[in-house]
Amino acid sequence: MVFVKYNEDEFAIFASLIYLFFCFKASYFPKNSFARSVVGRAKKIFTMKYEKYDSLLISPDGCQFTFVSEGPKGRILKMVQYTETDNPDIYNLAFGELLANGNINDSVKNNNKDRNKILATVAVTVYEFTARQPEKIVFFTGSSSERTRLYRMALTNNISELSLDFEIFGAILEGKSFIIEKFMKGKDYNAFAIKRKIV
Repeated sequence: MVFVKYNEDEFAIFASLIYLFFCFKASYFPKNSFARSVVGRAKKIFTMKYEKYDSLLISPDGCQFTFVSEGPKGRILKMVQYTETDNPDIYNLAFGELLANGNINDSVKNNNKDRNKILATVAVTVYEFTARQPEKIVFFTGSSSERTRLYRMALTNNISELSLDFEIFGAILEGKSFIIEKFMKGKDYNAFAIKRKIV
């Protein structure tokens, strides 16, 4: 996998330009297409309900999304990455700080006071990725029990909106395998999976 590296000024310029002309532009998809409608809906939902980062740099294959977290700790480069697993129908969602060597650090705590804005931005990348590949399942878990709990809370708090477009599942680790069930509020899970509803 190839990572393109940018200095901070280059990233700010290119991310802004790409967002204006490409990212979440409904006209990117064919008129009246399913993908066009769901991406437009995601933009509407998250614009109304949550603040998010609008300048997203998207890789050509639509599997990597890069943006800059801004807060009291400064400007921190973040990446959301979707990687095919051993099962080609399932993609793993990884998220964290983008390091100089192109790797993602998913355990660092930046304390940049923009947690909810970051989560909303990650959610929008899920809409974008699954609009391009609606047949794929997205699997994700936290790098710690605390972060996994945070993801469960985010799903619980937005279940009505997310259920319009996704089937949502919780995964319980038993031995070396996961037991998958429909996501239930208030229940602890080790991981989560979502799949686009195709109508």
